[in-house]
Amino acid sequence: MTEDMTNGTFILRINENGTLAFLANEADPYRMNWVEGDQSWGTVSCPKGISVRTERTLTHDGNLQERYHFYNNSLFPIFFENTSVGIYTTFNDDYKNVDVCMKERCHTHIFCGLESSWVMALRMGGDGPNLGLVLTEGSLNGYST
Repeated sequence: MTEDMTNGTFILRINENGTLAFLANEADPYRMNWVEGDQSWGTVSCPKGISVRTERTLTHDGNLQERYHFYNNSLFPIFFENTSVGIYTTFNDDYKNVDVCMKERCHTHIFCGLESSWVMALRMGGDGPNLGLVLTEGSLNGYST
């Protein structure tokens, strides 16, 4: 069962497993899905013994807010290597054909600067609306594909 949410800025559809299947801006005439990719947005990879709880809300000021809570379910401390925990943020950055790309695809610019990390996703055709992702808590030290 999927769940649809909207807040006047975003339209989103959440899969049965809690990941995003669809994210669009209500003002976008093309209804571009910003989160298409090989993995669902919000899929988490982490070491064995760690569980994750995701909170996703649409705020009254027009933002999508996500929080990922990690829990150690083992009897021992678990130590991570760099990039051993991952949260898929699958922006729609592919190249099908020029007509589709100009209206319904984006370029993503990623900066993993520890506590100051962000993504800028710009529609390939240059028209808005565009999308940004900003880390507000925690730290990112790298990314992988």
